[in-house]
Amino acid sequence: MAIAVEFDVTGVKTLLRALQSMPDVMRSRILVPAATNAGRKLERSIAGLIPVQQRGKKRGKGHYRDWMTNVVREYKGTQSVVVVVGAESGKAPHAVLVEKGTAERFTNAKTRYRKTGTKTITRIKKGRVVQQNVRDKVSVGSQLKRNRKASYNRGRMPAFHPVWRGVDSARGAITAGLITDITRGITAEFTASKLQRGIG
Repeated sequence: MAIAVEFDVTGVKTLLRALQSMPDVMRSRILVPAATNAGRKLERSIAGLIPVQQRGKKRGKGHYRDWMTNVVREYKGTQSVVVVVGAESGKAPHAVLVEKGTAERFTNAKTRYRKTGTKTITRIKKGRVVQQNVRDKVSVGSQLKRNRKASYNRGRMPAFHPVWRGVDSARGAITAGLITDITRGITAEFTASKLQRGIG
């Protein structure tokens, strides 16, 4: 799943002119760290919107949210920097389903469950504290129907749109961060250049 998003940093013509007048090496030292910070902000924004199905009090490791990362690529030929944000390659193939949802799903396999492990929980019933024994239900695999007709309805998964929602919610912060980082970078490069030439 690939979604292309552009952040249009408007109102900073002076910054863009300053960047264009700089050598490639200086421009890279400014744009790559700025893009890296933007990628981290976007990654956090998207990850926080990915739904997590809780298994008791703790969720298992290796969830889509846990595989989120960002990579910065610089293309000197076009003088552009691209940030790719998403799950690590091959780690969350279902990401597109979380983003876009699914149609009604059917299967010919039915999950079998086994009750295992009794635990005691405390409840308040009619104003009194009551100890209650509860057995957990655990899946032990699926069983195919003999006629193999897909008749078990697995329902429809909603579209959560964490990527689009994450981009929308982080857009302002990322734009402001880019302006700040680029301004600081240009100032630092000009200051370093002056010091090298011995200009006070």
